Amino acid sequence: MRTIVLLAVIALGGVSLIMGDTNHPHHYGVSFENGTCTYRNITLRDGHSEPFQFPCEYWTCNVTAKTLTIEGFVFSGSALCTNSVLQSFVC
Repeated sequence: MRTIVLLAVIALGGVSLIMGDTNHPHHYGVSFENGTCTYRNITLRDGHSEPFQFPCEYWTCNVTAKTLTIEGFVFSGSALCTNSVLQSFVC
């Protein structure tokens, strides 16, 4: 009897996690709501990309796949994140 109750609790808990997944924050603080990706208090619309200079990153939002792709460069010495570096992200 205990096993059946435990399995029922696990099953119902899993269903609630699956059903409520769409509007909850995900790992690393990324959330996907109303066709947008939000991270570090910055919101991008689905399918849009944005270059950032500080830190030198290029973000792409894909709400359908629930991914926010962040590409970036690590600089050494006196290298700077310039417009030409940011343009190299764009395909």
